Amino acid sequence: MKASSPNLDRAHNILSSSIGADAHVDTLQRLLVDGVDLDAALSEGHVDYPRLLSGKVSLLVCALWTPTYYPREAAFARTIDLLAAARRFCAKSKHFKIAASVSAANKIIRDGSIAMVLSLEGCDALGRNLNLLERFREEGVSSIGLTHVSANDLSGSSTATSIHGGLSTLGRSAVIEMNRLGVLIDVSHASDEAVSDVLDVSTQPVVASHSCCRSLCESPRNLPDALIAAIASRGGVICIAAHAGFLHPEDIREITVPTIPEETKKDREALDERLRTEHIAALQAKDYRYATLEDLADHIEHAVRVAGIGHVALGSGVAGGNRGTTYHPGPNARIWLSEGKHTATLDRGVRGTGFGQIF
Repeated sequence: MKASSPNLDRAHNILSSSIGADAHVDTLQRLLVDGVDLDAALSEGHVDYPRLLSGKVSLLVCALWTPTYYPREAAFARTIDLLAAARRFCAKSKHFKIAASVSAANKIIRDGSIAMVLSLEGCDALGRNLNLLERFREEGVSSIGLTHVSANDLSGSSTATSIHGGLSTLGRSAVIEMNRLGVLIDVSHASDEAVSDVLDVSTQPVVASHSCCRSLCESPRNLPDALIAAIASRGGVICIAAHAGFLHPEDIREITVPTIPEETKKDREALDERLRTEHIAALQAKDYRYATLEDLADHIEHAVRVAGIGHVALGSGVAGGNRGTTYHPGPNARIWLSEGKHTATLDRGVRGTGFGQIF
């Protein structure tokens, strides 16, 4: 029997009259590695048109992500491959279109399609060549994250030993150039020092596209309250990730950069095969056991208390695998749903605030 309550009905009504956005998904990996058809219902992963339609999601920010163990030339080539895979799919898709601007996204959504926004996750593909920022912008990339799980020439990473103590001099120049190009800067994965440096340098609001609250879950990937407040005070947005490893202390896994033999680093085919193996393993893995729906709601509510309702959104960080969103309901899930906990937050939050105010 389908569950129903006044608050659930209210939530459905709110979503039906709003633009639902997910600020970070890894769906492009599935297009390139698996060649899936997102227009159809898929048996694995998290994102396809039937699911998005059911969940009232009409805008996806899709990560152009390459593992940091790829050398720069190979990382650049794979990023171009991901861009090409996105274009090929959207050219034939009935429901997905690439959006490189706010006006384009709004038109796509009004026409009843899913707006796919492209985001470069980590600048390893750039090396030290900031001219590539303009090329990626011309290719339709709207958002760029400075780093991923290891530091690079531009920025320190939250999960790696500090090299620059935050942004490098080149990283500061990159922030200025991204401001000039109208690229939204993403500070998820950046070290605390790097996030502070970005806020000092950037003249535009920034986004943390898939992070949670460190005060609730002590992971370096999560943001401390001071940075959440600082991002919000400059007009930015914190997007809470629906990833169990960021939500519950017992689900935290040590984030490490895999060691790849030097001979493999020189072989693009071997690198791609290594990534394919990791991708298949991620699709099959379901080993997080502790995070509940209440944990996700608590991170959202805590971020709202610190940042304000207009500066909190959702960035699931999923679609590349099955881990992270198979939550246990938890002892209070039924109470949370039936009594409408967080309903006021959601009611105000989906009405034109959050991520939509800076994209």
